[in-house]
Amino acid sequence: MKLDYNIMEQVYNYTQNEPVVHYMGIRNKAEDIKTKADQLKTTADSQSGGELTTIKSNDIQSDTAPQTLKGKAGLLKGKAQKLNEAAESLRAEAATGQLNPLQELAKSLKEAAGNQESGDDHLYGAAGQLATHSATGLEPLATNVITKFEAVKQAYGALMTEASKLTGLPQEKQQLVTAVTKEYNDLKNIYDGMLNLTKLAKAAGELSTQGGGPLATLRNAATQLEQNVTALRDNANTGNDYAKAQQVISQFETVENAYKALGDKTSVKDKFEALKSVYDQILKFTKVKHYSEQLHTAANGVNTTDVIINFNAVVDSSNALGDNKSIVKSEFDNLQKEYSKAIYVYKWYFISLPSS
Repeated sequence: MKLDYNIMEQVYNYTQNEPVVHYMGIRNKAEDIKTKADQLKTTADSQSGGELTTIKSNDIQSDTAPQTLKGKAGLLKGKAQKLNEAAESLRAEAATGQLNPLQELAKSLKEAAGNQESGDDHLYGAAGQLATHSATGLEPLATNVITKFEAVKQAYGALMTEASKLTGLPQEKQQLVTAVTKEYNDLKNIYDGMLNLTKLAKAAGELSTQGGGPLATLRNAATQLEQNVTALRDNANTGNDYAKAQQVISQFETVENAYKALGDKTSVKDKFEALKSVYDQILKFTKVKHYSEQLHTAANGVNTTDVIINFNAVVDSSNALGDNKSIVKSEFDNLQKEYSKAIYVYKWYFISLPSS
């Protein structure tokens, strides 16, 4: 009896993510998957160590501020002053004429950026304090830099939203807006390379305080994530940084799963997305290494569900490397070929064989 190909294709598409139907294929290709996963892990490992060193040297470590972080904080202070000056030039020009709708918004951005040595109610002052502080009490100083940058980001966003509504500006006036954008981007480039573990811990802490009742599982998971991130950041024994980074990665998964399990996410949506936006930008090679290891373990035990989950995690973490994906491309492609052979052999048997 000849079966309808289209029907068989539809049935296959419906079942292709069901682990049970891939058991034989994965069992037969388990050794190859393990070998290729190990090769990918080795390449990712060559980058992960430097990645962990960099992220930690650009953050506080308990009561110590590494010189690299102090240097970054000093640069951030200087960029805040440049943004302050650009915003002031725009504000002054906006006193009258076409730019007038931007005057108060430019003033708000100028004040958020700051340029006064005294005080810490603006980014200039907060960054300056972190750059020069050498005693205890670094955590609130680092947190204040993050808070003040968020104020700058919000003020800049409001300004640019209004500026986008202005059309037909003369070149000299448009250049004032463009100058603000340039200085903000320069500032952000510095900020994006510092305090990233503190940012993640802060975001996890803020998520852990949200709501009650059905949110208990999410709150508890976020609390543990905050603790794990802080343990990695403050760890003095660099030899086990990777193990602590793995705890961060695994615990973020727990947080994400708890969030996905919620029926009503409204009250925590913004906090979770803020957490995820930080997490997605860091530990990129370390994630590839971690998920390659997890894939090896799953293939070793022929755990079909975990093989599929961890291969998909390898794909996502490799894609997140962006331009740096070229570093692992060869090893990733080889792994993908072996995985595809395991998965799609089912399609060949399912569709091709029942043809007569």
